[in-house]
Amino acid sequence: MAVAENILSKTEIDRQFEERRVSERISASVALRVAVLKPTQQDLYLNTFDELRRRFLMSVEYNRLMLVGRKALKDARMPQGELAVFAETVELRMEMLASLSGLATHSVSLQARQDIMISESGIKFPHPENIEPNTMICLRMASYSSPILALFALANVVHSSVERDNDTGAHVGVAAKFEKIHADDRQQLKSFVSLRESQLQLAA
Repeated sequence: MAVAENILSKTEIDRQFEERRVSERISASVALRVAVLKPTQQDLYLNTFDELRRRFLMSVEYNRLMLVGRKALKDARMPQGELAVFAETVELRMEMLASLSGLATHSVSLQARQDIMISESGIKFPHPENIEPNTMICLRMASYSSPILALFALANVVHSSVERDNDTGAHVGVAAKFEKIHADDRQQLKSFVSLRESQLQLAA
């Protein structure tokens, strides 16, 4: 019985393989991005992205379970529905985070705001929350550390989403709408940074 419990199922092995494959591609992508940064920017970028990646990979099991019940996974045209969508989703979202953290690093180093676009076109599932995207971005950012929040608060974050035709389900143009993070949301981020730093100082 104990031996049987230690044997991984094929699904688990496939999932671990996909995670390793995606992680290797992410690392290669990050290496290319770091190569074009100035030496003074590289550590900041790597530290920022490492935390984003670590926190995201900690949540992959949650994302996998969330995907299981979605209608898209029952589509017979999609091979190995759950695994295919899961792997693609992880890869696309990590590419998005790599671009985001790189641009934030560059923006802060220049001490000037630079538009950062978060594009989710091509990802196979919608936002889980039924709220405005810019609000969702702020809420998700709240789980990150103070240095990362500070980067995003300084940057000018833009969110783009792709509309779908209700009848056909097809994409209706790329970046059909854009929403900039509002001043109130930006202030909320800055307030959160200050609060987090105060709590850390008290704890120390």
